Amino acid sequence: MVAAVGLMMGAVAGALFPFAVAYLFGDRIPVPAHYALYPGPYLAHIAGKSGVIEVNGLAYGGDQGEPLDTVDPRRPLRRVGSGNGSKETPRLRVAMAAEALGVAQRALELGIQHAKTREQFGKPIGIYQAVSHQLADTYADVELSRSLVYWAAWCVAEEDEQAPVAAAAASAFATEAAVTACERSIQVHGGTGFTWEHPLHRFYKRALWLEGFGQRPAALRREIANAVLGVTVPV
Repeated sequence: MVAAVGLMMGAVAGALFPFAVAYLFGDRIPVPAHYALYPGPYLAHIAGKSGVIEVNGLAYGGDQGEPLDTVDPRRPLRRVGSGNGSKETPRLRVAMAAEALGVAQRALELGIQHAKTREQFGKPIGIYQAVSHQLADTYADVELSRSLVYWAAWCVAEEDEQAPVAAAAASAFATEAAVTACERSIQVHGGTGFTWEHPLHRFYKRALWLEGFGQRPAALRREIANAVLGVTVPV
């Protein structure tokens, strides 16, 4: 149960991003603003005690393997294998899904706040369907993501046999929901949502990274289909 609570705090890391503090098993891990496009200390920590994330032959963190040039030397990236296969674990996928949930939740909150306070023609813009329906759809996606993430975190914490399927389902849905939530919130904000000064662009970039890291949602759905149907679904 403690492990499940720790995984859930990934949602806190996402919701408070870009100046978040993820709480995991009593440890405090600062999550700085500049980690929008790399795993970050939260995911590196929760993925394993080594503090290294390794997927498809590339390692984030650690000192093993061939160093690769990146746009930011502060974020070490190394080649440690041929790139065949993936070492994603249910635990890592749930961590990513939990953070995506937090990103989606925060994007929704920003959209709701703006819709309540911004006025056009003497009325809050939230009364117009073009705005309210987008926020209502995001609310439904966030709550569905929350349910999947909680279920997957429980499965991982209890080492349940459904953990691989639950983690794949949570990651596939929550990461896509986070991207969509950010896009809708940007639309609700209008021109303000596109400005560099507004935090939405950082949430959006983080959501896109979470969706694209490792197996993408379409591949995760194939894994779910294979497990549920007991057959290999063709690509």
